[in-house]
Amino acid sequence: MSDLNQIALLAYNDTLGRRYSVEEWLPRSDEGPDGPEVVKDQEWFWNFEGKEDRSITYLNSKGDAHSLNAYLIKGNTNKAIILSHGITGCSRMMGNFVKPFFDLGFTILTPDLRGHGRNDENIFELGIYSSKDYISWANMLISELGSNLEIYLFGVSLGGAIVLGAVGGSDVPSNIKNIIIDASPIDMQYVGRNLLLSNQYLAGLQDDEKTIVVDKVNDLFFSNQGCRIEQSLNAMESLTRQQQLLVIHGRNDTSFPLSVNDNFLKYYWGATKGYFYVEGANHPQSMWYDYQGYISILKHFVDVCSLSSPLISGVIEKAEGYYFAGEDINLMDGVMAYDKVDKDITAKVTTVGSVDINAPGEYTISYKVENSSGMSSEISTIIYIQPAR
Repeated sequence: MSDLNQIALLAYNDTLGRRYSVEEWLPRSDEGPDGPEVVKDQEWFWNFEGKEDRSITYLNSKGDAHSLNAYLIKGNTNKAIILSHGITGCSRMMGNFVKPFFDLGFTILTPDLRGHGRNDENIFELGIYSSKDYISWANMLISELGSNLEIYLFGVSLGGAIVLGAVGGSDVPSNIKNIIIDASPIDMQYVGRNLLLSNQYLAGLQDDEKTIVVDKVNDLFFSNQGCRIEQSLNAMESLTRQQQLLVIHGRNDTSFPLSVNDNFLKYYWGATKGYFYVEGANHPQSMWYDYQGYISILKHFVDVCSLSSPLISGVIEKAEGYYFAGEDINLMDGVMAYDKVDKDITAKVTTVGSVDINAPGEYTISYKVENSSGMSSEISTIIYIQPAR
């Protein structure tokens, strides 16, 4: 048993009892065909001189005060977005997600999660407390910029679970109206247990020994951070929320299968919801595999949220839009349209343009839909027909 106690301590220190990142430049240009575009935006934000520092204070489970740090860029509209990075990330490496919203005039806040970046506490809590931190960050922005501020929350990987957890509470400011998640886990309890079970120090143990070690790590987690793995975020608790939602995910994500996020989207109650799934992208590589498509869906989502118009999603995107002459093509396959007024209006979507499947070339197809209030949306894509094989 003493050996298992030692293994539990080693596993805890290697997973939940340590810092996951510092602020450092770690470009990932080789993770997909559009990597250079992504890194260009990351480098822009890393060197951008207009960033301002912001901080809030929290008390940990032992009553000690710690600071959370963030970068702020002030925009020229009443829209703001709070970004959340994932495990091992940091706020200053979020430039590829900052730049699209900077170009749209948003005020942008990029906090470091607990145990990450510039923050001073060297422990990690699976995002359990971080979701509450994001409510505090939202209230800070409202206090500084005014009560008419419209806030978006955007989370990548763990950050997605955190922003969904933030809107699942009872003290959510009404200013938080829109959510974007990219490569998000849905059940962090499952993630936390797998993080432990796959830890190097549990290799070679029998299943019953692993169970004992995980329970001991859980006790250390409670003793040091004041929470247990079973308290971890579960996005299903946010299903009944009404914020407008965009789900982004790689179709080849081996960390968090697309089917789980697709199921969450299916049952999410919010009237306006949509998705952007990227062929070939693993975790979290969607922007690395379709940079222009990613930017386009973000702009479309912002337009929809601003105008209360329908959200069209699931149109054929870059990586999927290549066909060989003679192949079958269904322009409406996977397309969906949701709207605040009428909810599911997919049946009203029409297309403009046509494809000659036998003639190689590029074909622009536009998708249009109008709700019962006369508000309409349009989004376009390009279909590439290559010579027959």
